[in-house]
Amino acid sequence: MKYTLVKVVNFTFSKTRSVHVVKEADSMEEAMKYKLGAEMLESKDSNNTFEILINVDNAFDYINKAVVPTNEVKEAS
Repeated sequence: MKYTLVKVVNFTFSKTRSVHVVKEADSMEEAMKYKLGAEMLESKDSNNTFEILINVDNAFDYINKAVVPTNEVKEAS
């Protein structure tokens, strides 16, 4: 599953936000490392935030593969 690190830029004089893709990762651990590094490089007075996003389609595929033990279900039937 792919994890996408995005930077959310909050504008000071308006309520609008801008979202920029920073990096993609193959694991949650890798994405957390990227997020921590990006937060460390951001200035302390910044209003910007970093978020980790996942694609919903990928998440459902991952859950179905990880949770549904197809071989065990077939043997129990």
